Amino acid sequence: HAAQLLDDFKITQKIRLIGVGTTGFSTVTASVQIGLFDHKEKPNDNWEKVDEALDSISQKFGKDVIGRASIKD
Repeated sequence: HAAQLLDDFKITQKIRLIGVGTTGFSTVTASVQIGLFDHKEKPNDNWEKVDEALDSISQKFGKDVIGRASIKD
């Protein structure tokens, strides 16, 4: 569906990055907010896997080919 939405959208400027979000993949109904400065919490294993994937891609193709997204003004 995301590709169809992009096809239907009239693009008038150059695009550098397109993101896709998802919802509804979890059966958990309550949200848990993680403390910003609470270092006692166990790191999320999913983010460790993302970091490993980023490291692997960087080693194979160079350090400047991939990175985490950021918002710039």
